[in-house]
Amino acid sequence: MPTVNPLTLPELLLRIANHLKQDEIAPCLRVCKTWYETLLPIVWRNVETIGVAMGRISRGPSPENLRRHCDLVHTLSILDSQPGRYAVTYPKLQALTLGSRTLRMEDITPEGNPTHMIELNSSLNSLDLRRLNGYLLADFWRAVSELRDLKSLRVRRTILNDKIDSDEFWNSCLNLECLRLTRTWIARSHGTLDTLILPTFPRLRMLELDLVNRIGNEQQLELIRQSPQLEELVWNIIPKDTVLDFFADDITQGLWPKLERLSLGYSNPDAESGRIIDGVRCLTKLDMSCTGFGPLCFQALRRHFDTLTELYLRESSGATSEMLREIMCSCPHLEEFQAGIIIAKDLIEDRPWVCLSMKSLEVCFSVSKQNQDLQAKIFERLSKLYQLERLCVGGWASWRKRTAEEALDLRLGKGLGLLRNLRKMRQVNVHNTTQLLEENDVRWMIANWKNLEELRGPLNQDSAINYNLMNILQQHGIQTNGNQQNSHFQDVVLGA
Repeated sequence: MPTVNPLTLPELLLRIANHLKQDEIAPCLRVCKTWYETLLPIVWRNVETIGVAMGRISRGPSPENLRRHCDLVHTLSILDSQPGRYAVTYPKLQALTLGSRTLRMEDITPEGNPTHMIELNSSLNSLDLRRLNGYLLADFWRAVSELRDLKSLRVRRTILNDKIDSDEFWNSCLNLECLRLTRTWIARSHGTLDTLILPTFPRLRMLELDLVNRIGNEQQLELIRQSPQLEELVWNIIPKDTVLDFFADDITQGLWPKLERLSLGYSNPDAESGRIIDGVRCLTKLDMSCTGFGPLCFQALRRHFDTLTELYLRESSGATSEMLREIMCSCPHLEEFQAGIIIAKDLIEDRPWVCLSMKSLEVCFSVSKQNQDLQAKIFERLSKLYQLERLCVGGWASWRKRTAEEALDLRLGKGLGLLRNLRKMRQVNVHNTTQLLEENDVRWMIANWKNLEELRGPLNQDSAINYNLMNILQQHGIQTNGNQQNSHFQDVVLGA
């Protein structure tokens, strides 16, 4: 009975491919016919193309090659000055990104503009639009309205000047489950300059309003009120009025009973934010980075300690070391935590951490020169976080100068070896710290953290030593500040 080579079994090849990056799979197409036929759909499943712009050479497949494989494409990102070149029917296309920094009206052709592309691909359920000024007119939004399966829409850095265009835009959002508007200008619809008349969005589960212009804070609140089924809200405004008080009143009255993921930004006062946090029935995610988070917010947050899985307090100077310590000792389900400084001396004297499900931790553990013996004790606590995949030990911009030399020292002599059981570690960031790593420290990380993909930041203050350490990491396929691996497949392979 002939022996079957297991590496020719499509089932096994697909399992192997699940553990490879896109640019690692592409060369495998040339091994044999079986590999080519099995892996080709994976290579073409997610495609990104960047056209010639600002003197840069294009990246990704040519329009002709993309057309030949259009039936394999599920996700397509076109960042090109002439998106119409890719206006083809993709039978299985689910997610589309369109955008360009150099978009010109003269690039539009009747058969190849973005509207035509939308009309050709009715299977879309996700649409992401970037910097498409002059393209997103009423006809475009009417075409979007015809996408019966569309669930998610994101618009970034785009201007909708005409009221007719904005009316059609809002109509295209009626059946969405996710709407994200980022630094976008939208003309007010019918009504006075102080009024925004909107339909109800009965299916909207996620809404992001990040510095949306020409729609005032009160009008944005009205949009939020028109979305009663919200589960997640990202709202970044510059508070100039009492809109946060009104928002807190609405939350307290239960206008959004399903809301559990909340992000508020840009120096919102502690008192108003505290009322908002207290009014939410059950919080699983809270992002109050760059805000006035303080004692009132923290007091309100305590009620949600048992349900929090994500907490982001970057650049929130009111979040004290004592607060951060209590969070790590009181939130058993916390998986992602970004914050400021925790003073090591106080931390060691506190209760044990209960956040043993932590996957991503960005905190600066401040260890004074007089208490360097505490380094090992911090490593001992970190060693219990067996699910940890990402660790950032540097401070944020506002305090990095005074914490760089007091941050956690990632050397074996300081206790790094205690982290040998953190086998899921993928990313480590030491930016804004003063590290003095040697070759043995880096090789230990490579040997013990088999899944390590990135090690960012200066590893040694000596440029020659730092360069050598970067080279060692790059030789093992680990990204550093000095290398950027191809995020996509090679044109030479896609041309096959």
